[in-house]
Amino acid sequence: MNRKRFFATFALSAALAWVPASAASPRGGQSIDPFYLKALKDGESFFQAKRYKVASDSLEIAVFGLFAKKDALARTRVFLSLCYAKLNDRAKTEQNLKSAQQLLGTEGLQAYDLPEPARSDLAKVLRTFKIEASPLPRPADENPPAVPPVKSVVPLSSQAPSGLPSETALKDAIRQEPRQADSYYALARLYREAKDPAAAKTTLNRLLEKNPAEIRAYLELGRIAYGERSLKEAEKYLEKFLGLKNSVSVERLRIVEATAILALSAYLRGDTKKALASLADAPELADPAFRDGLALGADDRERLSQLLQHRAK
Repeated sequence: MNRKRFFATFALSAALAWVPASAASPRGGQSIDPFYLKALKDGESFFQAKRYKVASDSLEIAVFGLFAKKDALARTRVFLSLCYAKLNDRAKTEQNLKSAQQLLGTEGLQAYDLPEPARSDLAKVLRTFKIEASPLPRPADENPPAVPPVKSVVPLSSQAPSGLPSETALKDAIRQEPRQADSYYALARLYREAKDPAAAKTTLNRLLEKNPAEIRAYLELGRIAYGERSLKEAEKYLEKFLGLKNSVSVERLRIVEATAILALSAYLRGDTKKALASLADAPELADPAFRDGLALGADDRERLSQLLQHRAK
């Protein structure tokens, strides 16, 4: 399998996340899943090669597995901000820059060790968003009151068994940053691991109330509904996501993921016509090696194969 196909296969596997998140999260003394660390390394390499869209796709995957590793998560956020700056996506540049700032502190972000030309790119981005270091101290009798350090978006001191931050920590992070999406997704994942899909749905719907542009929440809602075999509900969410995909920047991997689940939902309801029509929007699924990389159960992989064979007749 060539490098491009391998990367696409791995990336979609990670994005689908049908395997319980605990399988890729640290327990006790276990280390971070190397797949996510590789996604970070690949993202840096693609950035240095000026392949900014591919780099951002890889780095977005890395974010999901690095919640419990603060230094790696911060580095991922820094490179994501640089990628989106190159892609002229100001909103995502600022979002990732602020996340990195909250993890590293302003001075830590400004002094962050990067290879050239990434170091120069970061300096430009910091100037663009007016992120400046604290002024030099005044004489002792003129010193202003101390400013408390910026807290991490997701406090990492109290970890759930899966390696994600605890429910309390995530809810506190959401109260502090009600429009920051990462904490909502982590909390929803925590609820899914606890077999509480209703709480996961509530969390994702609350995210949509606070940040309607965060349309990936519809994809996550569709995935949960499909897992419950609430097929009509799954299709409603997935179609909402796909209908909005051109209104904001969405990774191609997410689109293919949503298309695959939508096709499977229709197929399970007996609507083969709709299932086949859905597959037409994701030609990547025609590649057997690509399909084999999907983190789906054996039954779902077989259904995809059957649908594609039916379309070929």
